[in-house]
Amino acid sequence: MIDKISRNVSAGYAREVQSVPETAKPEAAKVRPATPSTEVNFSEEAQFLQKMTQAAHNAPAVRDDVVQAIKGRIETGAYQVNYDKLAERILSILA
Repeated sequence: MIDKISRNVSAGYAREVQSVPETAKPEAAKVRPATPSTEVNFSEEAQFLQKMTQAAHNAPAVRDDVVQAIKGRIETGAYQVNYDKLAERILSILA
């Protein structure tokens, strides 16, 4: 049996549930097994997007080589902040 919820629902609460016999199921709800000839083709763009998504998932969250290089430059005093560029970037994010 399938329980059917009344369409007269306010604020997301079901007020009435009716029992529907199994024979009243719509044909589209029945599961049909896939035939051996079923085939799906993805566009080149979709395949590229999937590869890029997978590469992003496999990439490390933090690039240790870049972090270590910047730490080394900070420790030696060689790292200089371009305050004008920094201000422009902050303003572009806030705008």
